[in-house]
Amino acid sequence: MLSLDHAVVYDIETLPNAFIMNVIGLFSDLDMTFEISHFRDDRESLLQWFCYWRDNKIPMVSFNGIGFDYPVIHQIYDNPQIAVEQIYDYAMEIINSFSRFGHQVWESDRFAPQIDLFKIHHFDNRAKSTSLKGLEISMRSESVMEMPLPFNQPLTESQVRDYLIPYNKHDVKETRKFAHISMDAIRFRLQLSETLQGDVLNFNDTKIGAKILEQRLGEDICYTREYGRREPRQTFRSAIPLNEIIFPYVEFRNPEFNRILSWMREQTLTADELTENIHTKGVFTGVHAHVGDLDFYFGTGGIHGSVESQRFVADETWGIYDIDVAALYPLIAIVNGLYPEHLGKKFVEEYAKLPIERNKHKKGTVENAAFKLASNGTYGNSNNKFSVFYDPRFTMQITVNGQLLLCMLAEWLLMVDGLQIIAINTDGITYRCRRAVIEHARIQQRIWERLTKLKLESAEYSRMWIRDVNSYIAEYAE
Repeated sequence: MLSLDHAVVYDIETLPNAFIMNVIGLFSDLDMTFEISHFRDDRESLLQWFCYWRDNKIPMVSFNGIGFDYPVIHQIYDNPQIAVEQIYDYAMEIINSFSRFGHQVWESDRFAPQIDLFKIHHFDNRAKSTSLKGLEISMRSESVMEMPLPFNQPLTESQVRDYLIPYNKHDVKETRKFAHISMDAIRFRLQLSETLQGDVLNFNDTKIGAKILEQRLGEDICYTREYGRREPRQTFRSAIPLNEIIFPYVEFRNPEFNRILSWMREQTLTADELTENIHTKGVFTGVHAHVGDLDFYFGTGGIHGSVESQRFVADETWGIYDIDVAALYPLIAIVNGLYPEHLGKKFVEEYAKLPIERNKHKKGTVENAAFKLASNGTYGNSNNKFSVFYDPRFTMQITVNGQLLLCMLAEWLLMVDGLQIIAINTDGITYRCRRAVIEHARIQQRIWERLTKLKLESAEYSRMWIRDVNSYIAEYAE
């Protein structure tokens, strides 16, 4: 296994007439700054260090290094006589490229192992994208330094010394600080790299789960070379009749829920002729049921609903209870034997192992979190056209049935005298109930668990303030 004992943290700055690279030890007091500019040329020493890190397999830690910093230094490694102007031009090519992969150096071609914190934490996802400056604020750093000079103009020698180098060194120290915070995640990936194929050191948690599952299913099941190159096997759908995917044991007594169920059974999701994507956005817009003085809103992604602008306080007579379905989406697939059509039943066998492996690790550990995201991420990839798990029918089987099963649970709970549902959202329900009849509610929960083969996790609140389904504060009971 790779060792972090001599690992280094680095960052570069590229300007029209100056290239700067600061390198510090992840755990040591190593601190070096290399400059290639019109005023100084440290390339001979820099190239010697490149060779040292290569020969000793020294991990190099960065923030967004794989997307920018590493391709630039690899260009210097490949072209030892490159001029500083050419380094700058190459850096600008990367920044202005329309493709994320146009200048990427693949793992097998890198001269030393790379650990990119930006990728590990999935900040390369637009919804989660975070800058190093933003992290510095979150880490309560003493200062957040901005470059006071423009990056597209030449600098004087004193500007390089007094502004550019201190700015570069500051970013490297902050990257090291974040690396120390991320150490559990880094060590977890080092362990996995012994058995898992691919650029494991830089996989986010969801990708780790996908790759674990891919590897266990096998290359022949997940990929095809039918057209001369390796392509993921996938199942495309031109239409998904919801009546064919709703579980036969879904049923209601409440007329409002029955109205929704009948409406759903009449719907067919169809694909766009150009993109081949199944239309899901807006299909359920305005679809809701009023049950138990609460509006239940349905969608292709899940269900939600809540009281608005209310406060609840538990006392000797009334309690506030919260129940969540453990691993709702993965378990719906596992207990009902659902799978992407092209992967077959072996998918269910291997997918079922992820929650078991998660439970081998304590809550709060990086391993537990990784396997949780792995399970949910595999489900998410079933609607990803670039994934080997792509089959939108599998996705809809889970989301449509998930919300209907929660409605069944809500209906059964509302049979308990005086019970009030406060909120329902994706995988759980919060309700208020008299303590004298709480056992009746728990009996209904156990019956539901036996029918669905799903498992509920529960908590009790002492107080709750709720504005809407996405904005609330709840205080756990002691």
